Amino acid sequence: MSGVRTPEGTGTTAASGVVTGLATLCVALRSYTRVRTKVQLSWDDWFILVGVLLMLLTAGLLVWGLSVDPDAEHVLQEAIDHRSTATFDTGPHTTYLKLSFICSILYFSVVTTIKCSILFMYHRIFAINPTFRQQILAMGVVVVLFWLATTTTTLLNCRPLKYSWIGLSLKEHCINYNIFWMVTGAVEVAIDTVILSLPVRMVLGLQLSRSAKASVMFIFLLGGL
Repeated sequence: MSGVRTPEGTGTTAASGVVTGLATLCVALRSYTRVRTKVQLSWDDWFILVGVLLMLLTAGLLVWGLSVDPDAEHVLQEAIDHRSTATFDTGPHTTYLKLSFICSILYFSVVTTIKCSILFMYHRIFAINPTFRQQILAMGVVVVLFWLATTTTTLLNCRPLKYSWIGLSLKEHCINYNIFWMVTGAVEVAIDTVILSLPVRMVLGLQLSRSAKASVMFIFLLGGL
């Protein structure tokens, strides 16, 4: 193996590293501030901490996979582009593929803990409104069901499980993973949109000026980043 990385792969890895670093820094500063000011950590704090730890674990596994098999990304994508997946030998890339499979499972746990953290934060701030509490509970159920469905489907993607990393084109053993990711991505966008729009009614009902309401709304919408 030559260890050559494509510019696209390098750029994606660098961008992911920057985002991961910024997210970790923000959560670390948030936790430090709450501890420094002797504010008791709430459920939203614990969930975001778990989310960051899972994210760092996922990032570490991806870096490990690329370090032991730096050509994997390029070679596998080349096989897909040239439609040679049916005859492609995945043996030399088994470690990378196994780690990628584990990361695909962890991904849904990462995004779920972050969503739960946001919902718990809403509950902490607007718990006085019973209707809003019910809406938060309903979205919490949706988020947990989404996590159960996606994690279970990922684990059962191929039967037996080993086909998740020993072949790239085994339709008789695996579901169409591309369609699965497209569907879950669309559902996730819908869930995120609903979660981010939840506090709008509450903010509009506050006794604040329009500019102050807009500022508060903007702060909540930053969660979409």
